[in-house]
Amino acid sequence: MFLILPNISIGSELELPKGIKMDYDDIDDITTYKNSKTSPYIKQDMWTPILMEVRTQKDGKPYIILQIRYKGQSWLYINRAKIIINSNQLDLDLIDGNTYVDGAVNEKFRIVLTAIQINFFKDNLKDIESMKIRLYGKDSYTDIPKGMGVTEKALLKNAKEMKVMIDFFEILQNK
Repeated sequence: MFLILPNISIGSELELPKGIKMDYDDIDDITTYKNSKTSPYIKQDMWTPILMEVRTQKDGKPYIILQIRYKGQSWLYINRAKIIINSNQLDLDLIDGNTYVDGAVNEKFRIVLTAIQINFFKDNLKDIESMKIRLYGKDSYTDIPKGMGVTEKALLKNAKEMKVMIDFFEILQNK
């Protein structure tokens, strides 16, 4: 299947890899690519804790949005995250999150990744053996897996889905 993308230079065609879905926002002129295998939920109402989206704007230059999400019974007032993949660590400051209560506490953050952060994921997701996330709050923290009911197997599946997005990002960068 070939698809002409509105945010890639005129005349270029791009075949979407299997599992990548595209949404176009014609008001803000943003195209968002997501991995169709990445469910927003791991089970019932338990969120997938970390997701990646690739976006392009009018200039066609791609960027990656990393979403980090927490759902639990207690407020963490999350302000940073530590992601460990195969013993390699990335620290992220989390600001301007979206928080609300719907029977549980919800804290969500979206970060535009820098080139250094993208390279961290690119280098470490290709041969992933383990992944851990610690979400730090004002007075406490939670670990994933363990906290939020997320298993190591579910987190590794999620990481492999992020690798697909990193690979797709590179395809868009080289167009």
